Amino acid sequence: MLRGLQPRPDLTVSGWADRKRQLNKKHSKLRGKWRTSTTPFLREPMDNLSARSHVRRTTLMKGAQVGGTETGLNFVGYSIDQDPAPVLFISPTLTVTKRTSARVQSMIDDDPKGLGRKVKKSRERDGKNSQFEKHFVGGALYFATAKSATNLRSTATPRVIYDEVEAYPQDVEGEGDVVEVTSARTFTFGDQVKELLISTPAIDQTSQIKRHYLDGDQREYFMPCPHCGDFMSWRWEGFAWEPGKPASVRYRCRCCSGEIEEARHKTRMMAEGVWVPKVLAEDPDFMAALKEGDRSRLDAHNANAYTRSYYLPSFYSPIGMLSWTRIVERWEKAQGKPSAEKTIINTIFGLPWVAPGEAPDWDVVYKRRSRSYRLREVPAGVAFLTAGVDVGVDHIKMAVWGFGRRRQRWLVDYVVIPLPTNEPEAWEQLTEARHRVYRHPSGAVLPIRRLLVDRNKWPDRVDPWIELQDKTKVCGVLGAKAFDAALVDWRHRRVQLQDGSWGRDTTFSYVRAGVSQAKLELYAQLGVRHTPGEDYPPGWVHLPDDVEPDLVKEIVSEQLDVGDGVRAPKFVRKANHRAEGLDTANYARIAAEIEGWGRWTDREFDREDERMADAARSLEHELARLASAWHRDGRDQTPTIRTLVPSLVLPEDVPAMPTVNRSVNAVPDEPAIEKREEKPLEPRPPTPPPEPAIPGLRRGWGHARDQADAVGVVGRRKVDPALMRTRTIEHDD
Repeated sequence: MLRGLQPRPDLTVSGWADRKRQLNKKHSKLRGKWRTSTTPFLREPMDNLSARSHVRRTTLMKGAQVGGTETGLNFVGYSIDQDPAPVLFISPTLTVTKRTSARVQSMIDDDPKGLGRKVKKSRERDGKNSQFEKHFVGGALYFATAKSATNLRSTATPRVIYDEVEAYPQDVEGEGDVVEVTSARTFTFGDQVKELLISTPAIDQTSQIKRHYLDGDQREYFMPCPHCGDFMSWRWEGFAWEPGKPASVRYRCRCCSGEIEEARHKTRMMAEGVWVPKVLAEDPDFMAALKEGDRSRLDAHNANAYTRSYYLPSFYSPIGMLSWTRIVERWEKAQGKPSAEKTIINTIFGLPWVAPGEAPDWDVVYKRRSRSYRLREVPAGVAFLTAGVDVGVDHIKMAVWGFGRRRQRWLVDYVVIPLPTNEPEAWEQLTEARHRVYRHPSGAVLPIRRLLVDRNKWPDRVDPWIELQDKTKVCGVLGAKAFDAALVDWRHRRVQLQDGSWGRDTTFSYVRAGVSQAKLELYAQLGVRHTPGEDYPPGWVHLPDDVEPDLVKEIVSEQLDVGDGVRAPKFVRKANHRAEGLDTANYARIAAEIEGWGRWTDREFDREDERMADAARSLEHELARLASAWHRDGRDQTPTIRTLVPSLVLPEDVPAMPTVNRSVNAVPDEPAIEKREEKPLEPRPPTPPPEPAIPGLRRGWGHARDQADAVGVVGRRKVDPALMRTRTIEHDD
C-alpha cells in the first residue's frame, strides 16, 4: 500500500536507458552501453512513455535500423525497474513472440544487479518467469500473438506495446482490429495508459500503421541546415548523386541548395533536431520562429497532444549502420523491379507502397504494343525464354515470354490447344509446343528454358504429363494469393506407388508461387510511360505488333480489391473477362525467377551473349558443312535452318488464334462447363527417346552440356535464396 502512495519517478525512459541499458551483442549491431545521443530522434518517443508524461499513445511509422524495437525494450526495462505495472507485448506471430521474449531475457541477464533482482528467476517452478510471462515486483510482462483474440481479451494491462503492427491480421477471429480490441481493455486504467505502436508500413490501401499515424499529429524530425540554418526534414527527393556512383550522394537543402554530407554533417544535425507536428510544419511563420530559437508554439501544442505519431525513415540511421551510400546502391539495383522498389519504399523510406490496384485499360496497353516485331519473332534484347501454361476443362493455353536486361520482358508466342484435357491428344500437342525453338537475331536458336504448368484445378491430369517430362525444364505450379507469399516456394510430396505404398526415393516437386506479387509487378510495369525516341525504360513490357486484342484483355483482366479493414486485399476478376493471358504471363515470370533473372547483373547477361554468339557460329558452321555434303552428293537443294532444327517456328507460321468452344461466355466459375460429362483419362504413351542435339541451340550459361536433348539442357538451377523457402510434406495440400 505504501509503495502505491509513492510519487511517480522523475527519471524518464531515455534517462533510465542511458543509465542502465546494455546492448547485447547477439541482438544489436551496436555494442556496450546504450546512448540516446546516438539516436537523438528516439528521445521524445521514449519519454512519452515515462510516468510523468501525459501522452497516452505513441505511434512510430518507421524504416529499418532506426531503433524502433529498442524503444519498446527500453520501455519494458523502465516498467520493471522504475515504474512497475503490468505490460502486454503483442507480436504478429508466435515465432516473433519467442524471439522477443529471448531479447527481453537477455536484457534482464545483462543487468543482474538491477532488472535481474526484480524479475523472478526462470529456474523456479511457479511459472512466474516463462517464455510468455515474466513476473516482477509490482507487475508482470505478458507476451501474446496478434492472431489470438482470447489472449488479447483475457489480459487487461495499462501498458501495451504493439510490435510490427502491419503484420497483424485485419480482423482477429472476427472480433475486429487488434489494436482496437486490445485498447478497449485499457479504458479502466485512466491516465495510466501507455500504448506504443511500432511498424514499418506495407501496402498503402490496407496499411494499419499508416491509419494510426494519421490519427496522431504526424510529426517529422526537423534539423537546422549547416549552411543557412533553416530547419528541414530528410526526404528522398532531396538526395542527389552521380548515376552509377552511390558514394557521391549528398543531400541538397531546399532553401539554399547547400550540399550536406553524411560523414561531415549528419551527427551534428540530428543532435540539434526537434520533432514538429504537421500542423506547425506547414506554417511558414512557425518555421521562421523555430529558426530564431522560438519554440513557444511547439510547447503549447505538446501540452495538449495526448496522441502523438512519428514518421522516421532510415535516412536518420546513425553513422555505422545503414549509410546513405548503401541506400542509393540498393535503389539503383531495384530500378525496374517493382517488388524490390516496394521493399525499399517500405523498409527504408518508411512509407506505404501504393499498389497499382486498377489494371490499365486494355486499349491503352494495346496501343503501346511494339511495331518492331511479331509473334514468334525473338527481339535482340531477349536473353532466354520461359513459358507458363494454363489448363482448363476444354483447353490448354501456353504463353512464351522472353526476358532481358533492365527488367524488360517480351511476349514471344501464344499457343491455344482447344481440346478437352481428358484426351491424350491435347497433351501430345502441348508436348510438341514445349519443344518449340525460336530464332534469335544473333543467329542462335532459343528453346524454352523452363515451363510452369498450372495444376490448381486439374492435378490428376497435369501431374501424369509432368512426370513424363524433363524435371529440370518442366514443373507444376500452384498460385498462392496471399500478398506476403514468397514469389517462389518449392514444395515436395512423396509419390504413392501402384500398390498403395509411399515411395521413399520418389518425390513430386512443384512450386507454390506468389501470384499476387507477380500481378502487382506486372500492372506496375504496364503503367510505366515511354517517351518516343528514347530508350525503353526499365521494366517495360513489350507486346508484338500482331497481338490479339482479346489476349490483351486477358492480361489486364483483374483488379485489386483492397478490402475494408476486415476482408484481406485480393485480386478479383473483372466481369466478362477471361484471365488465361494474365495467369500464363505470371507463371512465365515466376519461371524466370527460378532461373535467377531477378538477381542477374550485367555479368550474367554478358555470359548469355557470349554463349549465344558461340551457338550462332556453331549453327552457321553446321549449315555450311551440310551444304557441302549435299553438293558432293549431287543434290540441287540447299539446306535451311529447318533442316537442322525441325522444331523451329517462325513468324510466318502463326495461324489464326483458335476460339475455344464454350457453352457460357467468359464467366469466372464456368458452372455449365463443370457439369459436362468427361471421358476417362487414357494411359499415356511411354517417354520418347531423346532427340539428337541440335547445332547452334542456345544453352544457358553454367548449365550441363553433356546431355543429348533436342531442346537444350537446363542443368544447374539458379535460384534467389531470399525468395525461396523449401518444405517437405507427405501429401499435397
